[in-house]
Amino acid sequence: MLLSLAVENYRSFGEEFVLDMQRREFKTLRPSKGESWQSQTLRRAALLGPNAAGKSNALKPLHLLKRAVQHSLSNPETLKALYDPHKQHMGAPASFHVEFVQDGIRYLWFLELDATGILREELDAVVSSRWSKAFRRNGSDVEFGQSMKIPSASKENIRAFMRPTALVLSAWTTIKDKGQLSGALEWWAKVLPLIESNDMDQAHRHQWTIELSQKFPSLLKTLSQTIRAADVGVQQLSIHEQAPDAVAKFVVDFGVEPEQVALVERLDPDDVEELFKYFVFHHSGRQGSFELPESEESAGTRAWIDLATPALFALAIGGILSVDELDSSLHPFLVREIIGLFADAELNPHGAQLLFSTHDSTLLGRHPEEPMERSELWIIEKTDSESELIALDEFPTRQNHNLEKQYLQGAFGAVPIAQTISMANVIDELRKSIAQGR
Repeated sequence: MLLSLAVENYRSFGEEFVLDMQRREFKTLRPSKGESWQSQTLRRAALLGPNAAGKSNALKPLHLLKRAVQHSLSNPETLKALYDPHKQHMGAPASFHVEFVQDGIRYLWFLELDATGILREELDAVVSSRWSKAFRRNGSDVEFGQSMKIPSASKENIRAFMRPTALVLSAWTTIKDKGQLSGALEWWAKVLPLIESNDMDQAHRHQWTIELSQKFPSLLKTLSQTIRAADVGVQQLSIHEQAPDAVAKFVVDFGVEPEQVALVERLDPDDVEELFKYFVFHHSGRQGSFELPESEESAGTRAWIDLATPALFALAIGGILSVDELDSSLHPFLVREIIGLFADAELNPHGAQLLFSTHDSTLLGRHPEEPMERSELWIIEKTDSESELIALDEFPTRQNHNLEKQYLQGAFGAVPIAQTISMANVIDELRKSIAQGR
């Protein structure tokens, strides 16, 4: 699970920000006897703030780091994507600290890079009771610590991969005997892709949802149970396939040329089925039951399914799920349902975590109870083009304070301030221009 993420000089964050998922009272390297990593860490982190404050920029690095770990040997662009400095800090290095736990071992991975590539990369681990060095990398030189416990030949194989755009972690995955600290590699499989609210991401995620539901029938069953609990009128989900003639009609309806329609009709049926699988939503009401294809289902219900799937997947594997604009197309009640899954110890025995940005200020209110711990709430504000991440529990508040009201009144900053007077002047000028026909 994730313990903390620290990032410096990335996009709107010129100065370092730290997203700490450890409980404030946890001060030791390992949990005390009778405690666990789950009990000493937070399951959720909500980032609130106005548009363009930098919420997305706080969520992206973990996803980009995973891609670089997986692909930096074969695709240098995955490493280069991490260097996106603040416009006022161009040329200065960017740095990333990721602290996490895998198989009971605590790790701290550090990466520093600039436009030329990797400057430093380091890994430390707590195997027993103290930090020990796994490796230190400066430029292309790599020094290994004794705690790695890998053969000398494997160390040389790793060194042979060293280029400005190749990570030690990536090279480490290529050797057979990975040693006792292989959890530093395995953990990244639990970092799920960032969920964004753009159309392309939603389309890919929806296709992934259908494929995963076909691969794991138990997931489709669980999704049906989840959507029933959401009380949107849907009782069951199923997956249907378009027949080739229906596919041809579908293509014609979208204005495709006749010769291309003929090509579609000649497609192998298996290929067609792969391209045109879709959900069917089974409704029940007072007048009986009926079915709706997903094209006729509400956007909110489809958004719920496409978000519930990666959430359930994260809960199953103890993963880390990051969602930008969690409340997009979702009712506040459904937002609470999603975040509530991660707080339920019975549903989340493996310590899955949810990191998300939102504009839903009701998460700070009671309604009738506070849906999140105050230590799970973070505020992002931007001053002089610099974003800053602030833990809400750093502000002096009392348990009986109405945090939602205080937030909306600007007590914590991070709310947009509308310039009503200047907007009135602009609208007045526009009105005059329209009246004059120019």
